[in-house]
Amino acid sequence: MSPPVENNSTPFVAARWNFEGVLDGITPDSSENENHLTVAGGVSQEFGWVDMGVLAFNGVDGHASTDSVPIDTTVGFTLAGWFRSHEMPGEFVTAFGVTGERESAVTLRFLPCPGQYGWGEWEVSLTDSDGEDAVVTRLSASEFPSEVGYWVHVAVVYDRSARALRLYVNGERTAELDFASTPFPPTFRANGSFQVGRSLNNGERGECWPGTRWGRPKIFRDEVSRQGLVR
Repeated sequence: MSPPVENNSTPFVAARWNFEGVLDGITPDSSENENHLTVAGGVSQEFGWVDMGVLAFNGVDGHASTDSVPIDTTVGFTLAGWFRSHEMPGEFVTAFGVTGERESAVTLRFLPCPGQYGWGEWEVSLTDSDGEDAVVTRLSASEFPSEVGYWVHVAVVYDRSARALRLYVNGERTAELDFASTPFPPTFRANGSFQVGRSLNNGERGECWPGTRWGRPKIFRDEVSRQGLVR
């Protein structure tokens, strides 16, 4: 894989949540863009290792969502956050996604490793359309598994100028996919919301993650270098 991009410019923060409080079902965006998250179902606010608070999800119906999409998913973006789960999911589950009306344009999932209880791998998927004929591109960090019960930082970077999708785990680039030969963006422009804790596939919402804690998430409208991911 090529070395990380050195980018000395300050990326535009589209949204950032500290989870230091939930009032009337809303946890505020600490950036200037007011992309507040509405929590629903089995979600609670707890004290956490990262910043002052984290959101805890019950894995049944707990989720959080914005009213609109903070980024254009067809151009450069970065999605990042800290995760910790106290339960091993029985199947793949969703950390976050950027949704349209029928599909998620971008989804970050955790997949249990077969035969290795307590371990799993991270996978990001891009969907090229919001219809029945959607094509999904997947990129996984299969050589860098994560152990349940520990905090881990995960970031998804789509570098439009380099036509590349990158997946980082704890600040290390663990996987990369080159789209240089693709004539169109590998993902559609999502017009739904940023969803935490559940996915949208074929019009159905699910893949909730039991017992997970989520802290210090950030969304950038640009690709971010490795050095700036975990700040």
